[in-house]
Amino acid sequence: MKRFFLFLVLSAAVAGALLARDGDDDAAYDRLALRAQRFYDQHDWNSATAMYIMMLDRRPQVTATYCHAITAAGMTGDTREQLRLLTQALQSRVPIDSLFTGIQTASFGLGNSNLYEKFLLSARDANTWMARNIDSYLMRYYTFRRDGGKMIRLAEAMLRGEPDSEQYNYILAQGYLVAGRTVEAMEVYRGILSRNPGALEALLYLGNQAAIEGDKETAKELLSRAYAIKGTPHVAATIRSL
Repeated sequence: MKRFFLFLVLSAAVAGALLARDGDDDAAYDRLALRAQRFYDQHDWNSATAMYIMMLDRRPQVTATYCHAITAAGMTGDTREQLRLLTQALQSRVPIDSLFTGIQTASFGLGNSNLYEKFLLSARDANTWMARNIDSYLMRYYTFRRDGGKMIRLAEAMLRGEPDSEQYNYILAQGYLVAGRTVEAMEVYRGILSRNPGALEALLYLGNQAAIEGDKETAKELLSRAYAIKGTPHVAATIRSL
């Protein structure tokens, strides 16, 4: 941390000299942004973080700068700096969805998706007032990673607040399937269907599972309902095979 602070002071001096030379205008800011991008592309994370911090001092409402700054700080393992930048972003009224989506894109672009997960977990622990909001991003992340256990845990947590949410119930069912818990997944799909008889995904999963189990009558009934909603060659072929 002390090394980074010293580096930040030195970087600020260099950047200050550049800005003094170029004047406090858009061209000077663009030069600072160019240096930040160059350091980022070279994976010089301390230098990149320092440049992004100075950019934010001048323009504290630019979402993309926060995304890259938080990602660069994460690459150095500086969780404290990430959380400080998050607080600054919230105070500057940066759109949270754009911020988190941008950090996800940046970390995935570096081939380090775990960085995004670690940031979300740290942000949730440090900001309990927005834990449920952050949990929704974690749930999407675990769905992308096909982590059945964590999909189930987070979907169940979200459903405690919104038990009839079709979106969260679908994620719960998918989590059960990924975890190999087919019976429980089908039970969730049946619950979805009881609340929404036109739930296409539930009809398809239940119909196909019935076909696998040899219950042709139930399979044909469910898949025919699905086909009436959205006919596809695959569903038609499955119905004909029953």
